[in-house]
Amino acid sequence: MKPSKLLVLVLALGLIMGLTGALQAAPHYRYHSIDQGSGSEPARFINDNGQVVVNSNDHTYLWSQNGGFTDLGHLGGGKTYGYGINNLGQIVGESYINSTTSHAFLWQSGQMSDLGGLSGGVRSIAVSINNLGVIIGGSFFSDNSISPFRWTFNDKLQPMDLQGGIAFKIIDDGRMVGGKNNHAWLWNAPGAGTDLGGLTGFGYTEAQDININGQVVGFATLAQDVEYPTHAFSWTTGGGLQDLSVAGRDSRAFGINNQGYIVGWSDFQSETSGALWTPGGDLLNLDALVVGKPAGVSIGDAYGINQKGFIVGKVIATGAAYMLVPAQMPNPSPGSLLLLLQ
Repeated sequence: MKPSKLLVLVLALGLIMGLTGALQAAPHYRYHSIDQGSGSEPARFINDNGQVVVNSNDHTYLWSQNGGFTDLGHLGGGKTYGYGINNLGQIVGESYINSTTSHAFLWQSGQMSDLGGLSGGVRSIAVSINNLGVIIGGSFFSDNSISPFRWTFNDKLQPMDLQGGIAFKIIDDGRMVGGKNNHAWLWNAPGAGTDLGGLTGFGYTEAQDININGQVVGFATLAQDVEYPTHAFSWTTGGGLQDLSVAGRDSRAFGINNQGYIVGWSDFQSETSGALWTPGGDLLNLDALVVGKPAGVSIGDAYGINQKGFIVGKVIATGAAYMLVPAQMPNPSPGSLLLLLQ
């Protein structure tokens, strides 16, 4: 007996939904090169508008697909290094004022401003800026100590008491993550903060990023400045510190977005590649998820991910910067349904 058109339609829709679910199970990306030429370094910072900070040949560039490269300039010493960007396109970092001394800077609307440093410091550096324009960083002193600071448009540069800790990232609600006493720490505001603990078998943990839900990511090593072995971790209030490595393989996590996608790198069975951890806990090899990739290009460490899922990092062979943009997966056409009904 020939099935009814309604039955065929129902079966077709079920098949399409199944295929769509399978396609969405693992995201795919399109590759964009951000190579400034010889001396290019990885792209580590991206905002939600797809603007990327790239350091190359002692210069910092703002890059976008439509605008290309914009050189931020310097404070007189010829060298600049960018370490953070917000959704307004404001960039922070350090720029040399002479051949030996660098100061924290804020770049906006084509102009670079010297933020100075704490009294007595010999060098200063700004490491993060949120969308409200609040900047955090640190001043270095001749005894090799570091004191954190906070800068706002109203109060300018002020000391920030983290009770011996150093913060690397600040988000819009003022929460900060960083390190203290060989452990990753979370601060809701300047003050005592919260010790996120350590991973079993490792003596040092460092927080790299935090999302609006309070999920923190970073990595653990045997000791500070020891590269291997190393494991990525995630921390939440309810779940505590969780090891993200699979089968004991080395990995590091550097960035997380508000949807809970985490980026970094991991040793896979046959290679070390950029890594993506999904909100469901799956670890994916980014190199295998890129479509239309040029021959010879292998996706290395992933350092940042924005709220649209754009990912930035470095190419393995050259160390040059890349951006990965989520690919639009094809949807079944209405014509395919009509063919099934004929």
